Order: sequence, then C-alpha cells, then structure tokens
Amino acid sequence: MVERIEVSVTEEDIRNGFTNNCRYCPIANALRRMGYDPRVDGLDIVLIGEGSKDVCVSTPDVANEFIKRFDDMEPVKPFTFELEIPRQEATRG
Repeated sequence: MVERIEVSVTEEDIRNGFTNNCRYCPIANALRRMGYDPRVDGLDIVLIGEGSKDVCVSTPDVANEFIKRFDDMEPVKPFTFELEIPRQEATRG
C-alpha cells in the first residue's frame, strides 16, 4: 500500500534553495516543511527515517526537470507534484 502525498514547491522554497545541494534544494525544502527529513539525489528522493527506515522513491519526471533547470540556474516557478511513498515506511520527523 502506498501513501500519495502532494508536494507543493513554493516561491519561498525556491528562494531559500541551493543549487546542487541534495539536502537544501527547493524540493527538499518543500518536503521538510511537510515534516520529512529529505535528500533529493538525482533520480531518487530519499526520506530519511529512524535507524534503517530510509525510504527511496523515484523522482517524478516533472520534479527531475525542475531540478535540472534549477541546478543550471535557469528560471523556475512554483509547482506541485505527487509522490508515492510506501505507507508503512513513510515516517515523518
């Protein structure tokens, strides 16, 4: 069973984000606001849990495109995407 969450990357997440930084990019900032401890590594988003309960999920195409544009310092806008997380593993900090 999966938990579907809607992730909204805001203008503030973008403004406070750092390029080429898996812990403080805009998408990581948005997930952190939602209570997760994230790491956005290329094609995967890792939600860091307690002990060995880290969860790795595939980054949706729309989020990958955003990351590429942001890291290339191209203009980006706030957006929303859906992420599917295995329910039993979806831990929040």
